[in-house]
Amino acid sequence: MSSPINTPPPVVSLKAIVLDIEGTCCPLSFVHDVLFPYALDNAVSFFSKRLSNQETSPLLFEEAMKFHTEKNRKIKCLKDLQSAIWEEGWNDGSLKSPIYADVVTSLNLWTSLSLKIYIYSSGSRPSQSKFFTHTTSGDLTRLISGFFDTECGYKNCKDSYVNIRKTLGCEAREIVFITDVVEEGKAAEEDGWGVRISIREGNIPISEDHGFATLTDFTKCDLNP
Repeated sequence: MSSPINTPPPVVSLKAIVLDIEGTCCPLSFVHDVLFPYALDNAVSFFSKRLSNQETSPLLFEEAMKFHTEKNRKIKCLKDLQSAIWEEGWNDGSLKSPIYADVVTSLNLWTSLSLKIYIYSSGSRPSQSKFFTHTTSGDLTRLISGFFDTECGYKNCKDSYVNIRKTLGCEAREIVFITDVVEEGKAAEEDGWGVRISIREGNIPISEDHGFATLTDFTKCDLNP
């Protein structure tokens, strides 16, 4: 009696890598200790230049921004305001994104392998583009194929990843998502994506039983979804 033939599983070709930003591509502290305070410190000046009704105090807008920023609200109007204020800092050189060196190395490697790199963040797409244009390693936008924000959905919801996948025109198993937030990883996994959890110094501690592969260095990333 002949032995059964073991058919190897089909080879899955990875096509796209989707990256979170804070705690993944750059230190969490840069967003919370530099970007957020910069927006608040410059809010009054920003609104003063733009308010036509002088009876409305810019301080009211600053207080509203402070309230929602302290609660880390992911609301679009706040993100758009922060983006507009940060733009002045990007343009005049006050702000430079400290992208991890291993991320820069990996972005160059992955694009050389014809992989498409995308960013998915709660910050607005224009803000994301500025973030990767003005980095301590120069302009990295040439390595990035596109940006996604909360217009496609919140990051802890499966439907958001369905929307992104359909936009990319990929099968779920052809995409890997790298994030420092387990809940986001679970949402992506629900749609069938590969997931890696970014572990960086200064990140919020997470439970060890999350079930995902972890990364402390992008150059050691297993590209098998």
